[in-house]
Amino acid sequence: MNSAGHDDRILLFIPCYNCAPQIGRVLSQVNGPVASRIAEVLVLDNGSSDGTVDAAIAAAPQVAAPQLTIARNHKNYNLGGSHKAAYRYASRNGFTHVVTLHGDDQGDLRDLLPTLDAGNLKSKYDVLIFVDGGIPSGGGGRRGGGGGGFGEGMPTAENIPAEYRAQLGRVSTARTLPQLKQFLEDGGTILAIGSSTSLIEHLNLPLTSALVEHTTDGDRALPQEKFYVPGSLLKVSVDNTNPLAYGMESAATVFFDHSPAFRLQPDAPQKGVKTVAWYPTASPLQSGWAWGQHYLQNAVAIADANVGKGKVFLFGPEINFRDQPHGTFKLLFNGIYYGQVDQH
Repeated sequence: MNSAGHDDRILLFIPCYNCAPQIGRVLSQVNGPVASRIAEVLVLDNGSSDGTVDAAIAAAPQVAAPQLTIARNHKNYNLGGSHKAAYRYASRNGFTHVVTLHGDDQGDLRDLLPTLDAGNLKSKYDVLIFVDGGIPSGGGGRRGGGGGGFGEGMPTAENIPAEYRAQLGRVSTARTLPQLKQFLEDGGTILAIGSSTSLIEHLNLPLTSALVEHTTDGDRALPQEKFYVPGSLLKVSVDNTNPLAYGMESAATVFFDHSPAFRLQPDAPQKGVKTVAWYPTASPLQSGWAWGQHYLQNAVAIADANVGKGKVFLFGPEINFRDQPHGTFKLLFNGIYYGQVDQH
């Protein structure tokens, strides 16, 4: 979950297909502190033949969230179709966040942060993916969508039952970031998207924000009067000789939503940092609104960096926004595989 404020409305989306044996256990997770943050639970059945809907209805009394909606697709639209339906529902009903918890009981979001903070991540995981808002800002003049990290506004431990206290936590500079650095140095791979590219500052990588202006008091983030690009499509050039861009054309369209952009420092190549995609012109806008787009000319959109034995891939644009931008899916999946293959 992103660090949600009091005005945020969170939809917990549970896609399911033939999950009758598991759906009750999944719904039972919606209690305690996590339930107090969820406005509605949407269980969306994708044409199951095993009575999943009936099992969900039977388990409904376990759900402590204010509202539970159980719906069924007219036919099986595959997982992607269910995601699109859920996002349409969220948009039409004023939700600010969508959290996905699959109906086959393979995950528990409440376990995520204690696992990260415990360390020794490489023994459990090959790849970690941090979407926009997943990493707290390092304060380097880049868009700080991550705020204070997960769990903003959490209750204190003494105010919640003992059995739920292990689920408290947040991505923190003091505890989580050193473990992520160790994970990379041990040979792990991290994909950082959107504001989670603030890992640049935490890892001291040789990149700086392209979206700053130079003043007598130092660099500062460009104000909205000079640069404002919300939810728009921009054109980038792609180095498709880099394995991260395998299968891509030499140009691509990316979804830019108040996204970060970078400049490589002079010593970046010597430190193992490569540009994978960049904004080649002063007018990269393809569709939407881009005030001050000239600031993006020659700025880096996507970079590939070495950290110890591992890899960190930095994606400024929203390459997987709502599971919809098919033109940049390859970057996500290449990143998942490339970092590990490169070690062998």
